[in-house]
Amino acid sequence: QKYFSGEKAVKFKDITLIGPGETGYVFRALDSYRNDFFAIKVLVEKHRVDRIRLHGLIHTMGSGLRTLDHPNIARVIDMVESEYPFFVFEYIDGESMRSIFERKGALKPPQAKMIALQICKALSFAHSKGIVHQDLRPENILIAQNQVKVTDFCMTRIRSAEFSPQNGDLACEFRYMAPELLAGEKPSPAMDIYSLGMTLYELTTGVHPFQNDDPALSRGMIPSTVPAKPSLICSDYPQDLENIIMKSLEKDPRKRHQSVNDMITELEALTLINFPEI
Repeated sequence: QKYFSGEKAVKFKDITLIGPGETGYVFRALDSYRNDFFAIKVLVEKHRVDRIRLHGLIHTMGSGLRTLDHPNIARVIDMVESEYPFFVFEYIDGESMRSIFERKGALKPPQAKMIALQICKALSFAHSKGIVHQDLRPENILIAQNQVKVTDFCMTRIRSAEFSPQNGDLACEFRYMAPELLAGEKPSPAMDIYSLGMTLYELTTGVHPFQNDDPALSRGMIPSTVPAKPSLICSDYPQDLENIIMKSLEKDPRKRHQSVNDMITELEALTLINFPEI
């Protein structure tokens, strides 16, 4: 309860810890005014070092994030400035793609297509609002009744303000980051396309091309090492799906899909039989 202080926090009841996150703790709580449950992300000590800067960021990005009202995005309901700043999200009673992957193994291509299309639609909407996710990966993709919900748009903004990827100070998972993001370039939609391609690569082949016990070695592979084609890992891998993924993983962002909508067009053209549930 120590995290929930202040006028806007007293309305939350039946608070249950869901788990720790990279930037703090995630709770499920009942909003007694709205009589509905929400997910709350509380920023803990190490993410409150620069209080003035953090509160300024919350204030400036609030209106933008609230425009992300889309069926495939976990909505940001509120951002509260208090001793422990917290974010109120739509509560999703689902499971992360990371958890599904660890429980069931690699996705079948039809499943991957269904998931990828919904992620693309979420990203396309965000990009149209001028918001780039920057940290798309299996942990930030939730599945609830076969519907995809992309989460943590706001946490990306917090991390990008407090950490410097090019200096190796990474709060998020760099294995899914585009080379140019690691190099410190300005966020662009092409970075999300790369992250989606890397996510699909892992979820459909069962392996991550830059997995290594030494994080420094993994990070060093990203700018120059070209991932092995999925068909070399899975002999029956669909050629058209491989082409889409490998194009999204081009080191040069100009060689990737020019927009998420271009990726949607190619995914919709895929002919894959058997459309099982996730």
